[in-house]
Amino acid sequence: MRQFLLTNLTRPRGAPHYTWRIPLNYLTVHLNDMGDFPFRDPDAVRFEKPALVVRGTRSPYIPDESLPVFGRFFPLFELADIEAGHWVISENPEAFRTAVVDWLADKDP
Repeated sequence: MRQFLLTNLTRPRGAPHYTWRIPLNYLTVHLNDMGDFPFRDPDAVRFEKPALVVRGTRSPYIPDESLPVFGRFFPLFELADIEAGHWVISENPEAFRTAVVDWLADKDP
């Protein structure tokens, strides 16, 4: 959580102190919403377009057992496993970039 919050802390060139990119009051009010998946019924809400799911192989957040349910919400999903923990972009940025670019290159414009 701290790492996530610190990604929003920046010091503009020439500024004497750090500032937040996103107002802290917004993060405080909406942090639970950002971490929630509000849909509970895959028969009522479904994303019917291609979707890329990037998963860190050392992260427990998307276990193989959850993929069938995940597929009910996102029936056209493709999975990219990347050697990383939960912070895939930070831990293995080149593999993340490659997975996303390759996936996008494979799609029709």
